[in-house]
Amino acid sequence: HDEGLQEPVYEVMSYLGGARPSWRYNLRDALAQKYKQALSYYENRKFDKAEAIFREVSLQMGQHFGTFDKPSVVMRKRASYYQRHPPATHWKGIWTLPREPNE
Repeated sequence: HDEGLQEPVYEVMSYLGGARPSWRYNLRDALAQKYKQALSYYENRKFDKAEAIFREVSLQMGQHFGTFDKPSVVMRKRASYYQRHPPATHWKGIWTLPREPNE
């Protein structure tokens, strides 16, 4: 595993069907902003705040759209792991462990 390599990751935010989807689009966009905020906390080593927001995003997605947000679930687990096992001081926000945590 080469830490120097970076790969962009994209999550498709699909069409939300329905006759009047505006509230769903607004909620989706609000949750995307919360995810962005959580990611910033994560990258700045504020893992407790990141974990709470990732959890909220996933639960809200499950409640309103019928499916939990997998990226939020993964990032919540990583934030939880890093609360108990802080990364090295030179950490750049990249998950380098061979498998995902089971937190």
